[in-house]
Amino acid sequence: MKPTQALKRAAYRLGLDVRRALPLPKSGAVPSFTDAFHEQVRLLGRMARPVIFDAGAHIGQTAVKYKTLFPDAAVYSFEPFEGSFAQLVTAVRGLNDVHPINSALGRYAGELTLNVNRSTATNSLLRTDPRASETWNGADVTDTIGENKVPVETIDSFLATHPAISTIDILKIDAQGSEMDILLGARGALQARRVRLVYLEIIVLPTYIGQQTLEAYLAFLRGSGFALHNVFNFCYTSDGQLSQLDALFRSDSST
Repeated sequence: MKPTQALKRAAYRLGLDVRRALPLPKSGAVPSFTDAFHEQVRLLGRMARPVIFDAGAHIGQTAVKYKTLFPDAAVYSFEPFEGSFAQLVTAVRGLNDVHPINSALGRYAGELTLNVNRSTATNSLLRTDPRASETWNGADVTDTIGENKVPVETIDSFLATHPAISTIDILKIDAQGSEMDILLGARGALQARRVRLVYLEIIVLPTYIGQQTLEAYLAFLRGSGFALHNVFNFCYTSDGQLSQLDALFRSDSST
């Protein structure tokens, strides 16, 4: 078996789809439209000091990536789980203008229960759906092993207490099923055209109780003045069903 075939089969068992990249342009650069982050760079152009909200920052990997791509960016990284937050703080130590915030984002400000799962990357304010293991090919990563009370802010309330932030140039959301609540908590900012790009994870098959459908996200963002720009990072079940994707939306006012 060729190495590429072995890699594809191993990835498929994990619900991932490995595909050959498109040919590189003569310059040797990766085509931006095949990579969600490089496409965000292309869409924002040479913007001075973009503002990036990293909702569901986990251990800081996305914040570090954004600072690599946008060295002058101000990054606000929200992570409610204390264990992951400690790793986030360590990861961004020494990076200028990165602001770790030990809080979840949601529809309403207050306090909620965070479900702590076997893999901290799957921690969620939503309870795990009994069908999650089937969705993720028998994996137990979403099994809940504890609960924590965590503070919750809304994007609108955060902006109200940080008046120096006039626009969010990238709103990245990876909140394990509660992405819609974060968008609803940013309704004022979205309607006022204070967000340029929205990049979010959308789980398609049952993983969390109360998660929204792909159609609901498309309708909500369309109604808030955003157009779907592209989709990335497809995940599949072992029988070929789409289970998850990442989607990039752009504000109509930014085109």
